[in-house]
Amino acid sequence: APSAVAGYKILASGGYVYVPDHTGDNLSIVNVTDPTSPRVVAELAPGSPIDLVKSGNYIYVINYGTSVLSVYDVTNPDRPVAVTSTSTGIEPQGITLSGDKLYVTSIGDNLLSVYDISNAIDPLLISTTTVSTGPYFSAISGNYAYVTGFTDNTLDVVDISNPSAPVVVSNIPLSANAFQVETSDKGYTYVASYSGDIFVIDTRNPLVPTLITTLPGSTFGRIKLSGDFLYTSSVSARALDIYDVSNPSNPKLQRSIEVPSEVYSL
Repeated sequence: APSAVAGYKILASGGYVYVPDHTGDNLSIVNVTDPTSPRVVAELAPGSPIDLVKSGNYIYVINYGTSVLSVYDVTNPDRPVAVTSTSTGIEPQGITLSGDKLYVTSIGDNLLSVYDISNAIDPLLISTTTVSTGPYFSAISGNYAYVTGFTDNTLDVVDISNPSAPVVVSNIPLSANAFQVETSDKGYTYVASYSGDIFVIDTRNPLVPTLITTLPGSTFGRIKLSGDFLYTSSVSARALDIYDVSNPSNPKLQRSIEVPSEVYSL
């Protein structure tokens, strides 16, 4: 089985899992076609990889320590090929894909940077926008990006209808360090905090985001939204909680599953 790594987020695609380890400066590609016997088939060293996305046959990897975006051709995941790299903002933390645009948050300079990847092998930086302090992650819904401000305890709403000139149009203060974020097609946004709380925010009107409820969580929270279900866990909880959020104003805990170790990614 793969050795333990310190990846914040992992990516599963086509029978493979891509696992970044920014502390070990290593990106592992794991064959999981047989889930009972995962195999590491390739190891890359892009330079402190912390998050990644996949578009077509390419993965786009941000590297925290080197402030670089790396591109790899994974047409054959067993034999990935380095394609190109380009600079990012200082200490990039999160990357989100929407259409042919990449949105990269960087906590060293508090930027949301947008790259055009219509030419998949040549990412082009088309804009940078200053957001709240400590932007860890972003989520995209329609013409808006929702960006967490870890240090400022906020969620920024950014109009990206013109990706070449994004504009921060609103924000909402929260009671804890905003960390991970997910959005639903119903117009609601879910924010996990470092201290544990999970904030449910009505963003049907992005210009006036409204906190509607808070769920209990644990330190360094992780969340994943799938349809009407929100999956939550954390580094400290050693459990996976599943909420029915079909009514976002009144989420219902459906099940809590014990897991054998700390959860770093969902």
